[in-house]
This record gives sequence, C-alpha cells and structure tokens, in this order.
Amino acid sequence: MRVSDLDQWSSTLTTYLSHHIDAERDALSAYQTLEHASDDTLVAHLVRSIIADETRHHQLFVEMHSALATGLVDRNASPLAHLGDLSRSEPGVRELTEQLLKIENEDLRELGELRHRLGEVVDTRRWIPLVEMMELDTKKHIKMLSFILDLT
Repeated sequence: MRVSDLDQWSSTLTTYLSHHIDAERDALSAYQTLEHASDDTLVAHLVRSIIADETRHHQLFVEMHSALATGLVDRNASPLAHLGDLSRSEPGVRELTEQLLKIENEDLRELGELRHRLGEVVDTRRWIPLVEMMELDTKKHIKMLSFILDLT
C-alpha cells in the first residue's frame, strides 16, 4: 500500500472510530437509564453486564483511536500493537494458555449441559439467559486464548 493510501486508510478509520466512540457513549447512557428503570433484579443484573461490556468496548475503541491519531500503530501489526508484543512472552505462557484453553472448553461443555437441565424445571428457566451469557463469555475466552497461542 502506498503512503497516500495508508494516510487515507488511517484518516477513514480514525473518523469511523470517533463516530463509534460517540455512539458507544450514547448507548452507555441509555443502558444506565434502563438499569434504573426496572425493579426486576434479573433485568438489572443483565443490564449491568451489558454496561460492563460496553464500557470495555468503549475503552478499546478509545485506545485504537488514540493509537491511530498519535501514529503508534505499525500498519502491519495488530490495531493494539502499542499494548505490547506477545511474541516475546515469558516462558511458560504458552503452556499455561493451553491449560486454560482446556479448562474453558470443558466449562463450555458443562454450561451447555447446565442450560439444558435448567430448561426442564419451570422455576429455573429465568436462569437460562444467565447461563447463555456465561457460554458466550466462555466462547470469547476461548477465542482470546487461541489468539494468545497464535502470538506465542
């Protein structure tokens, strides 16, 4: 890619990230309103989980925007290259990551079984969305650990 193309790419991506940061900020405000609009503890718990995710997403977008705006991004590297280089990780990181990956895969299997069992009893069906959230989080953890393995 030519330098002018890279500059255009960086400018376009910076603009996109700026707009998304604003949208995330608005969404966070709306979620905070929703959190206080319901007396249902399950609703409040679910919305607090979303708020935590959206807060983390917002911070990542701010970091990516900052890296682009300050020229800290190696165009051939990860968008968060300024956060460190996992290819030079400490000894044992790969082995521990592999162990955690096994634990997360087993956890995913067990959560699927739990979700199925919860559906059998009316009183526990409200818990199904919570278990499904844990399944999604576990899948996310598996993706992240796999990414770490790719880097080590």
